[in-house]
Amino acid sequence: MKFLTRKISLQVTAVLIIFFTELTSFSQDTSRVDKNLSKLYSGIIFGITKNSIITGNPDKLDGLSSTSSNSFHILYEMGYFFSNHAGITTGIGYETYRNEFSLDSYSDSFPSIDIDNEEYDRRVSASAIIEGQDISMINIPLSFIYRVTFLKRAGFFLSAGINLAFPIVKNYNSSGIYTFDGYYSSYNVLFHDLPEYGFSADAQSTTESSLDLAPYIIDATAGAGIQYSLSKKFQIALGVNYKRSLTDLSGPEATEMFQLSSDINQINSMVNGLKSLQIETIDLRISLRYYFR
Repeated sequence: MKFLTRKISLQVTAVLIIFFTELTSFSQDTSRVDKNLSKLYSGIIFGITKNSIITGNPDKLDGLSSTSSNSFHILYEMGYFFSNHAGITTGIGYETYRNEFSLDSYSDSFPSIDIDNEEYDRRVSASAIIEGQDISMINIPLSFIYRVTFLKRAGFFLSAGINLAFPIVKNYNSSGIYTFDGYYSSYNVLFHDLPEYGFSADAQSTTESSLDLAPYIIDATAGAGIQYSLSKKFQIALGVNYKRSLTDLSGPEATEMFQLSSDINQINSMVNGLKSLQIETIDLRISLRYYFR
């Protein structure tokens, strides 16, 4: 990860140096720039991302709600135009996601065995459950791009393609108020509020751990925007890009055996209890492109 981050930073720095050099000479360049752009270009894309999580909820997480925060993205891109209008673009980028799950109440029961090898029914109930997820991804997009130039220097573009995303940061933190009871059917006895025996009542529990996610996901993307040529070699663009997962981001498929918690010291991620997990984003982005001769 450090190598990829360093590599992207160096590429971004190089493009920015070229950008300010071209911007300085822009006032001296008043020639018409329309169909004379070169075919090969590189550049950077950066901006703000509005993301949302699309979940498939099993019965045990009924009532789950999700809230997403704005995040940022940055991408180093390379592109090639086959003609004055149509081309292809790819690159490597970094994107962050911040999401929060909340669940008002939860209950579950499952068979268990105590330290004396006695079988009993372990009952778990919880309330005020909040889980935050921090996910970062390395993106490798591949898109077709179509551009049209008008008004000498201005124009618009359309793009569509796919994106291959690799989760590299996948952390979660969870908190809630938990009660653990034990019912021994052979004795018709319910153990409650006996923390020394593992049966805590109304106990605050907090966990920080790693999410179990798929090693990669595939997204569909589509975008549009306007572009303006600062010179024959340099261009700036403002656009909007939509992206949605085509594959499931969650790890193992949810089963009836999913347990949010079996012990006060460990709360599993609610992501593991979802039938599916997909990400949908809308990006507002700025592009700086340098066209080679």
